[in-house]
Amino acid sequence: MIENRNTYFETDKATAVEPLTWEPPHAPMDMPRQVLEETRQSRVSPLMRLFFPQRA
Repeated sequence: MIENRNTYFETDKATAVEPLTWEPPHAPMDMPRQVLEETRQSRVSPLMRLFFPQRA
């Protein structure tokens, strides 16, 4: 039993999937700098500023 357990752990390590290092992108880094600077002074949300520039 003990030998089987050891081999099981070895094969488990060999076939283990590596943890994902991907992180969701942060909105400020993805947005253009001009849009960010404009939204700092106004109360319009950055997404509204991106999709409806004529409204702001």
